[in-house]
Amino acid sequence: MNKLSEHIKEKYIIRHTKQQKSDFREFMLNELSSQGHKVSIQSGKNSFIPVHNIIIGDIDNAKYLVTAHYDTPNTSLFPVVMFADSFWLSVFATFLSCMPIILIGYISGNLSAKYNFNPILSILPIYAALILGMFTFTNKNNYNDNTSGVISVLEIFYSLPEEVRNKGAFILFDNEEKGLIGSGFLKLKLKNRKIPVYNFDCVGDGDEIRLFAKKNIISHAQEIASLAETNSQKSVKVTQRALKNMLYMSDDYTFDNGICFAAFRNSPFGKYVGRIHTNRDKILDEENIAVIRESMSKFLCKRYS
Repeated sequence: MNKLSEHIKEKYIIRHTKQQKSDFREFMLNELSSQGHKVSIQSGKNSFIPVHNIIIGDIDNAKYLVTAHYDTPNTSLFPVVMFADSFWLSVFATFLSCMPIILIGYISGNLSAKYNFNPILSILPIYAALILGMFTFTNKNNYNDNTSGVISVLEIFYSLPEEVRNKGAFILFDNEEKGLIGSGFLKLKLKNRKIPVYNFDCVGDGDEIRLFAKKNIISHAQEIASLAETNSQKSVKVTQRALKNMLYMSDDYTFDNGICFAAFRNSPFGKYVGRIHTNRDKILDEENIAVIRESMSKFLCKRYS
């Protein structure tokens, strides 16, 4: 990996609080501008939430976008698991993660009936469980989610010849974890421009790199996969965005021409993403990054030279 990628991996693995994100943006601005690259911050509000997207390149004239979100999540006490090919398995996994909350609600409801106190009070433990389960402390390890995506964007950026690089824009979105806020803000600014978007989210932990593509851009995904050089331990597969994989949401979903790259692990129940939003998020497989960098570089050079 290049020096900037290595430095982010070592020094900027947490980008969650307002100050942490500000420090990261300042570092990126200083580093990239000192190398002579055009870099800016796109700031505003979307759904009353502040947005500060990092834009490398000329967004007004870009023919393609390479993207990832740079914000990192809170720690989740309950595991977050998403399956690549099954909506219902993902729902079931989510249900299991909510079982402690359901149990707390059941117990508090019974206590309310037994001791005849206001039923509204039984709701408070449920809210407390939700807060503890989903919105606790700043997560300390974010190698896969989404330092792997940030590094993928930078690795592709540096791998391209200047002629091809100048035809695209490389964007690090803010506040994906709050509901695709940064990408939504950019879409408003793009208005009706339909630009191919190649988005990277959790590509660092898993043996299968999956490309989720909307129907009208799936040919791009198939071409990228055909250019990927993998060994027997790694594979690249293309899947059309559909109900079965809609729970794997990322910034690509915001755009009409979006492709999401993600890495999946093996299990007896199918391919899945796990460990994210927990302190176990410690894996960033550089081989995955290399596969992505090389296939995307070949694809972009072939299409935009």
